[in-house]
Amino acid sequence: MLAELAGLEKALGQLEAGRVEGVARVEREAEVERGPLSQRREELTRAVERFCRRQKPALDWVDGHERRSRRLRFGRVGWRASQAVVIRDEAAAMKGLAGWPAGRRFLRVQTEIDREGLREFLAKAAGRNGNGAAPTESGQGLRRRLSRAGIRMEQREKWFYEIDWEAVRRWGKDGGRRGSRGKERAISNPRFEISKREAKRT
Repeated sequence: MLAELAGLEKALGQLEAGRVEGVARVEREAEVERGPLSQRREELTRAVERFCRRQKPALDWVDGHERRSRRLRFGRVGWRASQAVVIRDEAAAMKGLAGWPAGRRFLRVQTEIDREGLREFLAKAAGRNGNGAAPTESGQGLRRRLSRAGIRMEQREKWFYEIDWEAVRRWGKDGGRRGSRGKERAISNPRFEISKREAKRT
């Protein structure tokens, strides 16, 4: 079965490599074609805008009535009212909003859980920080508080398999795939990750 897995990995790797190369090739071709088209569009846009600004008095008035736009043979040109927020100094603006209770709602703050920091803290609190230290009283109290928030450390075991590419080459099961100096490559499959508690029940 491991030999078959090796063949499947090789096939999937080839498909992925082909997909990546195909996407890269299409993007390169599109970029080559996009350049002149985008440049020409920009040139025409600026030319039409210059024409409209030069002819603005004539375009603004039609039969004695003020108009915001004008219908031409191949489309419409004109001006639309727009609003933009102007911020002179980003840092000063953020400081001013932060010091104003009503202005804090205009500050975007992204909050996420630091799982790695929690893992290190809980490992140390449990006395598993590598120096054999016993859990401290303060650490135990913080662990209990985190537990009330639904946060705890769980020891897990990850099932994995390793393909011995040297053996696969020797037995000719994958068409001569080259390994890294004959060493095995370890592959972890997260679908098979289970906790020790679950393993005891199986």
